[in-house]
Amino acid sequence: MIHLRKLGAPEVLIGAILVLTLAGPAFAQQDPCAENGPVCRLLTAAEVSALKARFLALQALLPVPDPARWAVPPGLSKAMTMDFVAEFEAGGAMISGSWPGGAFTERNSVGAIYDGLVKPVSKAKDPKEPLAAIEQMQAEIGNRIEMRAELLPHAYLVDTIDGVVVEVTESEATDIEKAPTFLSYMFSEGTCLRMIFGPRT
Repeated sequence: MIHLRKLGAPEVLIGAILVLTLAGPAFAQQDPCAENGPVCRLLTAAEVSALKARFLALQALLPVPDPARWAVPPGLSKAMTMDFVAEFEAGGAMISGSWPGGAFTERNSVGAIYDGLVKPVSKAKDPKEPLAAIEQMQAEIGNRIEMRAELLPHAYLVDTIDGVVVEVTESEATDIEKAPTFLSYMFSEGTCLRMIFGPRT
């Protein structure tokens, strides 16, 4: 069966707008590097595969806390712990900065999050007590381990202050260990540990 319908002026106008819109640049494939400067380019399939393997290997090196005391929180997405891999698996355009020595992605970190299996005792019985609510929130944050590791295509960059190279800028840093290709120290009242592997400049 064929159904014919006479188009009035509004339908013709809408149809013309739709045709012009579909033919316009908005519906053309966007250049993923359009807003990222001249050094941006698409990563090749081989580069994506190699980087994915490096990030998986880096995540595998992260320490795993005692499973009897710590567990990965439910619903933790790969996008929160491996953004490069998550973006690739979602079909995103894999772009990078490009230099004479090669190309590298800005999505260069992997991570892990663990929550304590023993939950802190709740003190915020009255929602009108903001101090108790803040203390409860701090207790929950203090009951979590967060790790992040970055893969850099260059030597770790340190600060220069008054012409002097300063590798540790945290004033309260403790337990500092230095070697030509390793730097480690604790800060934030001993709650954070930073380790840098490889050369620094």
